[in-house]
Amino acid sequence: MHALHQRDSKSVPHVSFDRIWSQYDEDTNEKILNLIKSTAAHPLDSELEKDLHRGPREIDLVRSALEDTMSRAYTNIRKMKHTHQMPDLRSASFAYAIERLATSYGAHGIFP
Repeated sequence: MHALHQRDSKSVPHVSFDRIWSQYDEDTNEKILNLIKSTAAHPLDSELEKDLHRGPREIDLVRSALEDTMSRAYTNIRKMKHTHQMPDLRSASFAYAIERLATSYGAHGIFP
């Protein structure tokens, strides 16, 4: 947020971080698109230009979040497998799931 001008800083607490970040992304994408258009040897295909200008669709965001979740889960499961010297990822997956449930139950006071 340090990139905001001093005069704009007083309005920052009233605007969600996601909204500020979204506007920043839109502005950055617009600059990149203009740079590509100005340096390209051939004009951009109109459909490609629309896609680049439009930004991500909801499904793109959902898929990105899912990919991130799956990647983190796999990393944690592999770590569980190696830390506890488990024979396979399936066993590590079960152990990891049980560990997460126990942690969640403990946080909610369900299990001592």
